[in-house]
Amino acid sequence: MIEQIPRVIQVMCTTQRPGLVTPVGTYEFHQIQPELFGGFEPYMSTGDFDIATPEKALFDTFYLSARKGRRFSALPEVELTEEFAPGRLERWISKVRHPPLQKAVLARWQRSTVPNT
Repeated sequence: MIEQIPRVIQVMCTTQRPGLVTPVGTYEFHQIQPELFGGFEPYMSTGDFDIATPEKALFDTFYLSARKGRRFSALPEVELTEEFAPGRLERWISKVRHPPLQKAVLARWQRSTVPNT
């Protein structure tokens, strides 16, 4: 969904973990409730590691934005493909247990200026 290589790779997990700096990049780990963990699949044909589906990646971005202030408030480089399923993203939003947080995540999705191609 993005062409650029990010400076920091965001990783969602169910436990608190410190950041990690490697030759490949810098990783930040963010704790989420267990019900929100998932939505990933093997990366390309190698299957060496898993990566979030487009819908889950966008959900995670809006979730982090709602919890971490103005982080990711604009996503101009994101392009959605025809395969992107808004309903899958909305199902992830419906799993957020805390109503104010759920409302904030939903608002970010509804206000997003993510261009749909």
